[in-house]
Amino acid sequence: MESQRLQELQMLLEFLDHCKLYLTMRPEPKEFHMQQFLHHMIQLMPLKA
Repeated sequence: MESQRLQELQMLLEFLDHCKLYLTMRPEPKEFHMQQFLHHMIQLMPLKA
């Protein structure tokens, strides 16, 4: 379905916005923990594995 694709794209864009926000809030690379970041992102994902 075309609307399904659009919905997926919208979710992806929102996801990327969250990524951008998260990275902007933590400008210091040494404070950046990939595991923490991934955990944060997984919580935001509306998809079920």
